[in-house]
Amino acid sequence: HPHGDPPLDGAAVAIARNFGSAGGNADACAANLHAAWPVVTALGATAAGRSFLSEAFRLCDGSIGDDAGAGRRLAEAVQGVFFDLAEANYPFPSTYITSAVGPGLYPLPAWPLRRACDGLNESLATVSGDVASVNFSARVDGVAAAADWDAVATSNVANFTLEELRAMPTLTALLEGVRGAWAVWCNVTGETRCFDP
Repeated sequence: HPHGDPPLDGAAVAIARNFGSAGGNADACAANLHAAWPVVTALGATAAGRSFLSEAFRLCDGSIGDDAGAGRRLAEAVQGVFFDLAEANYPFPSTYITSAVGPGLYPLPAWPLRRACDGLNESLATVSGDVASVNFSARVDGVAAAADWDAVATSNVANFTLEELRAMPTLTALLEGVRGAWAVWCNVTGETRCFDP
C-alpha cells in the first residue's frame, strides 16, 4: 500500500509483528496470543469460565461482570495496552509513555514488548486456520474455540466445570502468561494487587 492508503489494521499488524521473531521474541508468543483471544472470549461466556478468568488474571472482585461479553471485554482490555507498549518499545527503560498517559514517572522496562512475551515464549496452544484473515481455531488442553473475524464461532467451554478448568495446567500457564503481558503496562508501578479490565 502506498503511504497515503494504509490498511485499516496496519497499526495492529505492525504491533503484532513484535510478538514474533521480528520483534526479538519466539514465534510461540504470537501464536499463544492469537490462541488466547478466542479462548478468553469463550471462557467469559460461562459462569465457570468467568470465575476461572478472574482467578487466572487476578481480577479485582466483581470486575469481570456476569454476562457473556465478559471475556471479550477482558481480551480487549489486555490488547488495548499493546499500542502503548509498542510506542515505548525502546532498548532502554523509559517513562515517555507512562508520564504522558499515566500513571506517572514509572519506567517501562527496556523492550517492553519482549518482556510481555516472557511467559509466552514456549508453545502453549495450537492454532490452525488462517490467522491473517481471522478465521482460525485455537486449542489448549481440552479447551477449543474458533474465531471467525470478530466473533467466537464455536467453543466447547460450556462442557467444563470450574474444577476441570483449574486442573488444566497448560491453559492456566497460557492465561498467566497473558496476564503477565498485560501487567507490563498495568502494573508498571509494581503496586497493583488486582487488575480491573
